[in-house]
Amino acid sequence: MPTGRSARILIVDDDPLLLELLTDTLTAIGHETVPAGDGAVALDILQTEQFDLMITDIKMPHVDGLQLLKKVRRHYPKMPVLFITGVASQEVIGQAEPDGFLAKPFRITHIEEMIDRTLSRKEKMGFDHRHELLVVNGAGRLADQFVEGLSAQGFGLFTYTEVDEAVRELDNNQFMAILADIAPWSVRPVDALARLRQHAPITPLILNADVFPADTHDRVAREFDLAGFIAAPFALPQVTALLNSLTIIPAER
Repeated sequence: MPTGRSARILIVDDDPLLLELLTDTLTAIGHETVPAGDGAVALDILQTEQFDLMITDIKMPHVDGLQLLKKVRRHYPKMPVLFITGVASQEVIGQAEPDGFLAKPFRITHIEEMIDRTLSRKEKMGFDHRHELLVVNGAGRLADQFVEGLSAQGFGLFTYTEVDEAVRELDNNQFMAILADIAPWSVRPVDALARLRQHAPITPLILNADVFPADTHDRVAREFDLAGFIAAPFALPQVTALLNSLTIIPAER
């Protein structure tokens, strides 16, 4: 549920009707909003004004949302950027690495929730989402000491017990990796993997080793493009070593 946190938001869209709708609606719920009709106008505004957050369409003339994101990452790296789009594929969005996105059409309540979640993350972690992990604790075996150990090493954990909950988070945000402890007694663990891969096709995915027989690990790893298997319950040194071996998003993008 939204907490009522107020923010100064730059809204970028070449559709005047949607731009007006977002501007008026977010202003009505307590945010300070500034509209921009395309990416070039947004860049001009950013030279003289500061914002807590930017929401932008992707398909726009002159400077599109992908180009705008690259420039913002370079010059304003601490400002989160959210995409709203009706055209780009999730793979394209994933490669661009926004801080969240919503597909058109969407409900205003959804974007309000995403704004609140993004601002909460920014406050909690200085918004270095390069070390955020989505954790699926489906088997309920992740010990408090393990979670505390990862947090102490600078990883931010967003933990869910159900795949449905994790998928909803993946629909709105990007993560360094997915750490999944899927219950071995699950009737169809491949269905859970398929859903995670459908919603995060390029995010490194680490899976508990006992969910499949050992002689099938190579095949499963190829089929779902896994970053690796780790024995459950997860041991901190092995998980940390594997995470540290992954390619980290460069600080300047």
